[in-house]
Amino acid sequence: GAIGASSEMDDGQPSFERTGEATPIDASHAKVSTDIVISAYRIINDLERDACGYVLAWLKKANAVTVVELVGETLDRIPIVSFFHRRIDSDRIARMCSDKGIVCRSDTFLAGHRLQKEIIDSGCADGRVVRLSFVHYNTIEEAKQICKVLESIESWRKES
Repeated sequence: GAIGASSEMDDGQPSFERTGEATPIDASHAKVSTDIVISAYRIINDLERDACGYVLAWLKKANAVTVVELVGETLDRIPIVSFFHRRIDSDRIARMCSDKGIVCRSDTFLAGHRLQKEIIDSGCADGRVVRLSFVHYNTIEEAKQICKVLESIESWRKES
């Protein structure tokens, strides 16, 4: 399942998840060794890699979909996938996913002018992409559900 923060910190203060704002953390909470942090990131990456890879491979095979990525990028990537569909507006995809419980967003995500032009030249009229973050999804079952929801969107599979 998805990994999430608890609703309250040990000191009774509301967490970021509940308030949408960062909760002050005193120095006693921040004393974690570099080795522990590196280990935690490796575990998180291991959990997210398979789900991210599954959805990424599925999207790359989908008709009319372009995945925005660096040429030669591997699965040692940040577990975020950005894509657009040439027939379906990115805002519509994000809205329909949200309606079915899939967390994603649609925006330009601070794309520079050159990248924005490449995205538009590739067939995305408004330059907005859908972005999935695999911090929310880390099992193959969850990845399959994302693909099922995307495929259920009208015109997803229609030939160009």
